[in-house]
Amino acid sequence: MAGKKYNVQQFEKVYELGKLVHNGSDKNHAIDVLVNSHSFNKRTANYFITAVISSLSSFENSSYTTSTNVDFTRFFLDQIKKEYPIDKFNNALNCNHRHAENWIKINKTQKVKMITFLAMLDEFRPISNTEDHYERYRDLTQSELEILSRTFPKKPTRVLTTTWAFIRNSAVVLKVLNRAAGYCEMCKNPAPFLKINEGGPYLEVHHIIPLADDGDDIVENAMALCPNCHREAHLGVDWKKFRKSTT
Repeated sequence: MAGKKYNVQQFEKVYELGKLVHNGSDKNHAIDVLVNSHSFNKRTANYFITAVISSLSSFENSSYTTSTNVDFTRFFLDQIKKEYPIDKFNNALNCNHRHAENWIKINKTQKVKMITFLAMLDEFRPISNTEDHYERYRDLTQSELEILSRTFPKKPTRVLTTTWAFIRNSAVVLKVLNRAAGYCEMCKNPAPFLKINEGGPYLEVHHIIPLADDGDDIVENAMALCPNCHREAHLGVDWKKFRKSTT
């Protein structure tokens, strides 16, 4: 991960030459052009060209082991997204994910830099599950976490995501909440607070067999849970106890 700053014109030239090499041009000639005319050293020119041609590769498990640059990778991924079909872009994104994950395994001392690199990739395809983000950070030292806590902008990146959702039967929700009568059907404690809009007890209706696992949207397959129990049902080590009906 080189520390030198490069400008957009340099990025454009590397990307242009990388595409040419991907299509059959001589890689050494491309590197010489970058060194002689665009203020790159030979090693960095090779690194950047390799990143482009690996990202454009049609091989499903393509990757690269050389170092790279966060700003340049953001630039050429944005170009690939504009110029190529979505499957080509997804291959490029996956290639760079594999690069970062492999680099972390090989170079433990650069884990902070590669987590920053992965965060940049998330700008193109955000991680929807916060737990997946935590996995990246679990093995970091306190000093590494301190560096990362100050690395990213105070205002997080805003992105548009698209997800599938089930249109649930409101009558089922209301019947289950009425059955619970303000008490969590797992821990038996009262709802933790009253809702601001109607003053009723706040509980969440959870499907015993999840809809995503082909469960039915019926009263018999649902239970009213407090927020803590609902999170445990999805994330807790003892989640299986929630698969037992309360009726």
